[in-house]
Amino acid sequence: MLRKICGRIYDDFFRGSRLELYDKMLKDAIANEYHFYTIEDFNKKIIEGSLDDTMKYAIIRHDIDTDPLTAYKLFQIERKYNIKSTYYFRLSTINKNIIAEISNFGSEVSYHYEEIASYAKSHRIKSKKEIEKYIDNIRNEFINNLLKFRTELNLPCLTIASHGDFVNKYLGITNYDLLNDVIRVENNIQLEAYDTAFMKFVTSRIADLGVIDGLWTPRGFYESIATQEKVLYILIHPRQWYSRISSNVKEELKRLYEGLKYNF
Repeated sequence: MLRKICGRIYDDFFRGSRLELYDKMLKDAIANEYHFYTIEDFNKKIIEGSLDDTMKYAIIRHDIDTDPLTAYKLFQIERKYNIKSTYYFRLSTINKNIIAEISNFGSEVSYHYEEIASYAKSHRIKSKKEIEKYIDNIRNEFINNLLKFRTELNLPCLTIASHGDFVNKYLGITNYDLLNDVIRVENNIQLEAYDTAFMKFVTSRIADLGVIDGLWTPRGFYESIATQEKVLYILIHPRQWYSRISSNVKEELKRLYEGLKYNF
């Protein structure tokens, strides 16, 4: 526990920028003949059956949990190499100017949803069974938020991605669990980023980490490049690439407040 707390403090306030590393990483992927796709565009190729066995694909997914300003810096690096990627914003991290610029470039921007966790926290629900009693209310909240996200930002949001929260771990239920076939069809949701039908085409999925635990899990970026993975799926969180103190303080205070309110 102490190691984890120290690691979080270091990551939030003392870790150096990794943005130059991100720049180099993209250059090296291009040099290794990887072709970059958004999640939406790669899913279209799956549906069309038009994936090319002779090509190598890279899919970058950004979960904007806390820091839209660093997300914009990552986008600027990608734009330099004409790389299109996918950005999922929470309601709490929406920045209309940044989103418009990313979307106008041709990258995908969509919704990072968390309605089960939000509902549980606001109603102090402490069991999965109780969540299931209110699942229709939660689904209605999700639909309303998705439509608002689409309308206010003028985005199609054909793919979405579930956010993870401490409450989800406590309850043993993910935000993904609010989805069903009716919601998908009626709201034109073509893909959830964790769908098995999509993930089965991925040959290597890696996600970034803080310094204490290394940079990647479950394997390294360059390890994946070295083995010439056909479909490399890279999950990025902006806060892991630049320690923006103001954003991190705000998020940690919010987490502390929500945790105390939920438990007492």
